[in-house]
Amino acid sequence: MKKSVWKNIGIVLIVIVFFAVLFFSISGFGKQSETDIKEKIKAELSYMDDSILSMSYQLTGINLADYVITKEQESSSNQQSNEQNSQSNTNTGEQSSTSSSGGQKSSENVQSESSESNVKFSLKEQSTLDTTRTNTIDWETLRLDTELLYSSWTSFLVDLHATQNVKNEDILAFSSEIDNLMIKVKEENKNDALIVLANLYSYIPLYAEGILTEKTEQVNLYRTKSHILACSVLVEQEKWEEIPTQMTKAQEYFSSIVGQSLQNENMQNKLSKSYVLLNELNSAVALKDKEVFYVKYENLMENMQYLDFS
Repeated sequence: MKKSVWKNIGIVLIVIVFFAVLFFSISGFGKQSETDIKEKIKAELSYMDDSILSMSYQLTGINLADYVITKEQESSSNQQSNEQNSQSNTNTGEQSSTSSSGGQKSSENVQSESSESNVKFSLKEQSTLDTTRTNTIDWETLRLDTELLYSSWTSFLVDLHATQNVKNEDILAFSSEIDNLMIKVKEENKNDALIVLANLYSYIPLYAEGILTEKTEQVNLYRTKSHILACSVLVEQEKWEEIPTQMTKAQEYFSSIVGQSLQNENMQNKLSKSYVLLNELNSAVALKDKEVFYVKYENLMENMQYLDFS
């Protein structure tokens, strides 16, 4: 009888231990999975940040690299030399029908080789003050970039749903805006495409707020960039009187970052420079000159791309 009781107690203890281990294993796995998803979303937010801003730069003629790849035709002197060689071969051909045939083939070969080598590529400095820079938008590249953005969004969307920290309507709204972007890029509608890109970027701070709960500096950096991008949209529409509202919000959010990062010596120089450049951009608004605005806009965004608090 006693053996039977102890046997039953042993079985009960084994069952309790088994379920305890199972519970803690599942709990730990859940926490680990949630951490992994948040880390993945951080990377996806960074990608969306870079991609949307890059597409907006293409529409406004901004080039943070300061150089563009140009395609140029070779000088006409080589073409003239080839034409002279062709004429010489033709004259020689009058003395002999056989040599004429060979000369014409030789001439054709020279011309063929010349036409293949007439194009050369080079790096060329690009000035933001060049008013022709926005007349050569590469819509084919923008179409490819839009497709890549959409492909990345499908994965990002699933991850956002998994965290349950972002409102469903905010996720659906981003999907709708990507559809609008594809339409505007297909139509090659510059101003409307830029508006849609600004709308898309405005959701990045919302997503970051739900995910980066302990990284308020990064959230405020996204907010700052969102309002600066909105300023560029208004510049393209020449709505100068509406820009100060957006600029004030950008300055407020960035001032908050500076105040929170006083102890971060590694970021102080970059933050100080960005703060000065942001104020310089604000001062350019009163001039109501698009080229001057974009010179300062480009300098600011180039410096801000090196800020990261995630």
